[in-house]
Amino acid sequence: MPQGESETHVIARTCVLRSLARRRGNEGRLRPRTSNRLHVMDSKAPKPTPPFVWPLPAEGTGPEPDELLVPFEDALADAKSIAGIVSGIDSSGVGWIEELLREPERKALLILAVYAGCPTRKDDLLRLLALQRRRTAKTEFRVLPMTGGSGAPGNCLATIPADGASPVFFFGTTPNFGIARFDTTQINMAFQADPLLTNKWSSWLDSSWAEATALTESTARIPSLVPARGSADAAAQWREYCDLLAHEPEQPKQEETPSPDDDNSESPAEESAQSESEDQAPSESIGIRKLDELAERVTRLFQNGKQVVIDHESIVKPLKVSVTPELFGQSREYWEGPVGQFQSFQISTFSKDELSVIEKYRTCSQTLLEKLGLPLGSGMRWMPARMISIYEREITSKGEEAKNALIRLIGKHSRTYVDGKKEEIEQYIKRTHQRLGGDGYPPPEILDKVLNRLLIRIDNALKSSLLAQPTYSEYRPVLYGQGSIEAHWAQVQRLVLALTRFPRKVLHRRDILAGMATSQSEIMQAMNIADDAILKIDQYEEYQVRRESVRDLGLLNWIAKSNIKARDRCKACLMMIDGVSHGLVHEFVLRSESQK
Repeated sequence: MPQGESETHVIARTCVLRSLARRRGNEGRLRPRTSNRLHVMDSKAPKPTPPFVWPLPAEGTGPEPDELLVPFEDALADAKSIAGIVSGIDSSGVGWIEELLREPERKALLILAVYAGCPTRKDDLLRLLALQRRRTAKTEFRVLPMTGGSGAPGNCLATIPADGASPVFFFGTTPNFGIARFDTTQINMAFQADPLLTNKWSSWLDSSWAEATALTESTARIPSLVPARGSADAAAQWREYCDLLAHEPEQPKQEETPSPDDDNSESPAEESAQSESEDQAPSESIGIRKLDELAERVTRLFQNGKQVVIDHESIVKPLKVSVTPELFGQSREYWEGPVGQFQSFQISTFSKDELSVIEKYRTCSQTLLEKLGLPLGSGMRWMPARMISIYEREITSKGEEAKNALIRLIGKHSRTYVDGKKEEIEQYIKRTHQRLGGDGYPPPEILDKVLNRLLIRIDNALKSSLLAQPTYSEYRPVLYGQGSIEAHWAQVQRLVLALTRFPRKVLHRRDILAGMATSQSEIMQAMNIADDAILKIDQYEEYQVRRESVRDLGLLNWIAKSNIKARDRCKACLMMIDGVSHGLVHEFVLRSESQK
């Protein structure tokens, strides 16, 4: 039935306006509006990073905050674009999306799912239309009405990061971006999608976008309907039923009736197994393996990065070519009984010193990788997402530097440069030939062939980058519980040790990052994925920073050599990162050695 704006919507709008005003004044952030029984994130992680679910049971109770929160708000901080479908949007949701799109470069493609009696009002849609007009190509909304089925439409948003990584999905049943009182019957998830899921979701988005209608002055005229009210008696009956469920005592499990053939006695092992089964959580009873606190923390640390390997197939070939020993009147190999001598010769248009400079550029990608990455295995490193951006920027910078250096050596035209080197190379070939006991000049056709090969390599170096390009892949350690395979922790401990050592080495020896285009502070922050305590020391107190770094490196070396499990070594390193005193870390390592 047609109605004006309900009292609930007025209250919600007042709350969000007050919340937004506080935020603009930097006096606070949008916070959760939840019941006493629920909160939207783990109390140990006030700014959750995917993957997570909400709502979660609260560890305690307390007064309800008077501000509103989108639970995944902090996870959107680096989003380049946001797209998907949202249902039940109201004035508070409109206010939040307006705040989200204050970022001038962020794009948005949103399908607004509406249904009869939903809280979306004409004024809400007109505000979104005004936002769309202000941001033109950056923002577009479409309206999709629900014409069949039961219940309310679903919600699924995807955020596309600026670094081109896989989208993060926010999927669940709570409407209006989650700005609402949560209920335990609702489940919402935030997780990074794999490429296959992303591909299927993008097909769904394209199809649903085509079915939806553009948001215009006309399509914004949604009827102001509210669900029909039930009778007071029906409401009372429902409250009574809810109270019954809330206070119903836990019923003991019904024992199975033994058959006449069964032995009534049970072995101690069977009794123990039955007791253990009764103590298990439901998820454990069906075989779901859980991460303990340490394993979860380590997994979260390394989920927002990638394994990096140099693609050696992409590297430019050396700017020198091998020639057959016969060119100098020599044999490939000489044998005197069991002793063999093998010969090889190379020719280049560049001198030894010039080739040395060029070769440093050719191997620069690996050098940078070893500086900016954490060791994972032979030839492999791991980098946080922010460090990958720095790494690629450094490669691009070094690539341009290498190309300019090469142009300075050869001039404007590679053919002119190579032709100008022909006579000089011919003379050096003759001198080498004579030094080896031969005489005469090399056959002209062989020399021309060598020079053409050199010209091709120089041209290839100018067309592409002298530096080899990196390739990236996911790194997902499997660390289930205390009984995890030690080999999995052995690989992780290398990363954790290196993560702990990285800032301390840089603070102790500032020349480690010399020659980088990126500032040391930016590099340190990119690697600071664990909120390292050493970076909280006032960096202007250089003496104190260097002293703490030396002390920490000494303790870290002792931990690395200690006779403890890889898992305990990870924990000791994380204690250092958290700023735990050296004495307590020392005690933990000694205790772990005795237990092993």
